[in-house]
Amino acid sequence: MNKSSERFILVDRYLDISNNQINIIDKKGRRIKNELFSKNNGWLIVIGVVLTGNIIRKYTTDFSEKLSDYISIGLQSLGLIFIISLSVYLVFRHKWSNLIEIVEISKIEIDSEDEFEYEVSLITKSKRTKTLIFRKLENQLQPFLEAIKKRNSRVLINYI
Repeated sequence: MNKSSERFILVDRYLDISNNQINIIDKKGRRIKNELFSKNNGWLIVIGVVLTGNIIRKYTTDFSEKLSDYISIGLQSLGLIFIISLSVYLVFRHKWSNLIEIVEISKIEIDSEDEFEYEVSLITKSKRTKTLIFRKLENQLQPFLEAIKKRNSRVLINYI
């Protein structure tokens, strides 16, 4: 953490605000790992490798021009295309969820219905939303809002 950045505590992670972006960091102090290679989504890679191997094996050795071979290759190709598209989606979602450009934030909505937490929604110019949860006892919301206002004076803050 350098001199121009500030750190704020959320319920389950930290926020580092530098001059132009917000970095979301897990509690151990490092950036959140890529969701594609996490334990929950590692099965995508395994299934993708198995499907690719089956398709290559069918083409090179076992292809006998039967209707069942064409159907098998077609279904496996559809599955592989689905897995590739899902992987690309996870990579882009991960990038958005951990790095937010401060100048792209157009509105901040704060919901304080819960007696222990504030739910803060960051809304960008392209209408994408990122929800952050602050604890009320740690008094991190007002310094966070001041840090955002200092770096982006055009942001609107609404209390719901």
